[in-house]
Amino acid sequence: MRCSRLVKVFALVCCLTLVLSGMALAEETIKIGLLAPLTGPAADDGINVKNSVVMAVEKVNAEGGILGKQIELVTYDDRADPKEAVALAHKLIERDSVIGVVGGSYSFPSRAVAPIFQEEKVPFVAAYALHPEVTSAGEFCFRVGMLGDVEGRACAYVAVHNFKAKTVALIHADNDFGRTLSTGTREYLEKHAPDTKILIEQAYPFAEKDYKAYLSKIKEANPDVVISSGYFFQVGPMVKQAREMGITAPFIGEEGADSPEMIKIAGEAA
Repeated sequence: MRCSRLVKVFALVCCLTLVLSGMALAEETIKIGLLAPLTGPAADDGINVKNSVVMAVEKVNAEGGILGKQIELVTYDDRADPKEAVALAHKLIERDSVIGVVGGSYSFPSRAVAPIFQEEKVPFVAAYALHPEVTSAGEFCFRVGMLGDVEGRACAYVAVHNFKAKTVALIHADNDFGRTLSTGTREYLEKHAPDTKILIEQAYPFAEKDYKAYLSKIKEANPDVVISSGYFFQVGPMVKQAREMGITAPFIGEEGADSPEMIKIAGEAA
């Protein structure tokens, strides 16, 4: 779960304090920034992130802090928006003087801020931003978790080996997250399961809420398995609508769909 991963993220940033400057060491507290989507459609993820990091801060501080100093957490809501994230990244560096940033939000805003932290030599650790370019910004950018293409390959593995699928349909959000996952799925099938065919692949806008037009094509294709790469607020309604339309094929998702909210949204269809 993301909460446990964020605790590990924070521990890693604590280790990175070894690169603190003399100015940071002179401060009364050690400031670490947190960027997470606390409002908007991604808020459920962001709140989990914030809660887990707060828990980690409390644990580290109760054990004496870092280098004899208490951690001060500076939290901002990036709303999973790249423009908002960029503005907040500058704010964390220039006004708050943080020595590291955790969270990472989603891939799109994380890719936007990674070069900023790299240029300023501020360690940046993304927990669940899975696009490869997040860490390719440089040696000050890190990730805890798997790359999107790795998760996509895992989805394909489950379809082939667990569900014995000979045909699959791919449907994904039309953003960094969805595209990267589907790329991994295709790569695995082409290399390791050439007898399993992709009958149809579709991408939907990030803000989509009505998936019936996409699902009607999937129903017509009649795949053994549907690999749905998206977030809980996308996969939940999609699964519910699919069952209402009579689609009985199993749906396979990944970390974006792992929120308990997905089950609440989809109801019995999940």
